[in-house]
Formats: sequence, C-alpha cells, structure tokens
Amino acid sequence: MIEKIIPKRPYGRVIIKPNLCFAEKIPGATTSPELIKYVTRYFVNHSKDVLVVESDALLNTADEAFDNLGIRKTVKKEGGKIINLSKHLPIAYLSFLFPHDLFVNLPVLKTHEFALITGAVKNMFGMIPDKKRIKHHPIIHKKLVELCKKYRNQLIIVDGIKGMEGHGPTRGKIVNMNILIGGTNPAAVDRVICKITKIRLNEVPHIEYACKFLNPEGVDIECNGIELNKVIRKFERPKLDPITAAKMWVWRHKIPNNILFASNLYPITRWVGLRIRKSMRSFLKMEKID
Repeated sequence: MIEKIIPKRPYGRVIIKPNLCFAEKIPGATTSPELIKYVTRYFVNHSKDVLVVESDALLNTADEAFDNLGIRKTVKKEGGKIINLSKHLPIAYLSFLFPHDLFVNLPVLKTHEFALITGAVKNMFGMIPDKKRIKHHPIIHKKLVELCKKYRNQLIIVDGIKGMEGHGPTRGKIVNMNILIGGTNPAAVDRVICKITKIRLNEVPHIEYACKFLNPEGVDIECNGIELNKVIRKFERPKLDPITAAKMWVWRHKIPNNILFASNLYPITRWVGLRIRKSMRSFLKMEKID
C-alpha cells in the first residue's frame, strides 16, 4: 500500500506517529500493533532511522501505552526506536525530530465525544509533548493546522480495520470496517473519513478549518479492492448527555478549561463527572422499569 501513495526510495529519518491515546487494549481505540509493525518494518528497510513517537495522555503515560499494547517490544524487534515525547523539553525535543524526511501519521477511524471525528488532523495533537496540552482545546483548530504545517511531508494511513462509533475515542462501539485509508494530506484524508462515516464537514469544525488552509481544492478518491459505496456507513454519533455537553462547553472556553481540565483539579473533576453519569444511568434504568 505504501508504494501506491509515495515513491519507493531511501529515506533518512522517518517519524511514525500512531494514535495511542489509551493504555488498555480496546479494539478501535488505538492504532493496531499489526499496522505499526508493518509500517515500522517497511521503513526500517528503507531508511536510516525510524522513530515511533507518542506523548503522555492526561490519564496515562505514553510508556504505559507502549508497554501495555505491546508496541515497544514490536518496534524494537523490527529495528525501530520508541520515543516518549513528554520526557523531552521543547529544545531537546526539536533537536532529535528535525530534520526528518517523512512523517508517517497513523490515526484510527473513530468518533470522538468532543471533536466528533478524530482522524489525521486530530492525531497531530499528540505531537505536543505537554501532558496538559488539553489547555489548547479552545483554539485546537488553529493549533492542529500549525502542527500539520510544521510536519508537512506526510504519509497518512488511517487504521480502519476496526473502527469505533458512538462514544469514542475509547468508550464507543467497535465497527469492523476492514479498510485502510491512505494519502499525503491530512485534511484531504479527513474529508474522506467524513464521507465514509456520513458526517458532514461542517459538523467537524477542526477538519473544516484545516481544509480551508490545507485542502481547499477538495479530494479525488481512488479505491483499490472495493467500491467506495460499499464502505460508506453512517457512524453513530456520541451521545450528548448533560455531562458530555458540560464538558464540551468547558472545553471551548479558555478559563474554565484551564481550571477544570488543565490543572491539578482534573482528577477530581473527572471523578465527579463519572459519579454523576453513573447515577444518571441508574436513575434512567429505574424509570424504564417503573
């Protein structure tokens, strides 16, 4: 698949960025180890230096994800290197990532409770090494375009073997799509994701914004092995319960976002939210019984 998207040639340094937002094995939530293995093996054979990178998430470290999902063992066996970006200060962080010949973006085909769709553009958020990068959420659309421009020379392969619909990015329903989506422009690839999932571009502000700057001309879709109409499927949206709606409001406003999500109060905020949601579900079940 790779050689159908980019030319076969020797590369210097190659950065591979999977989506490892969670440290538990949940199909459809993170980039599959099999895809990471395949891509790592290919570029180890065609480049001098292969770095598989991720940053700490709010609830777990990148190292926990690398270990629990078996990524560290797989990458090392194939001859690549594992890098937790959050262990490096910005100056050191820039020095070993640049220059590079290619940035390989490996997102997952899934919904997201806040962003609606998380694809190639949104996967760039993990290139910010700050564990509390959630503080950028009120201006995430601008931040993502900055990152896409910074890591311009991209190969994107969306892991759609097992996708996720509903309450993604980690609590949704598994969807067996059995597809891979490839390209070199993250905004163009996300246009294709929106088409396949039957989600309108104007429903996903960060993708719509990215398309204005990175892909204003639209996209031509070429299918191999299957017709496009046969993979289009209306993905279930995340359920906008009162807790999710409140979190989305906070997420879009700088001051409450920094206080509740990007500070040491977050564990308390999360615990309260989970308790309220659990109580609401129990109450609704009782109402149905009555």
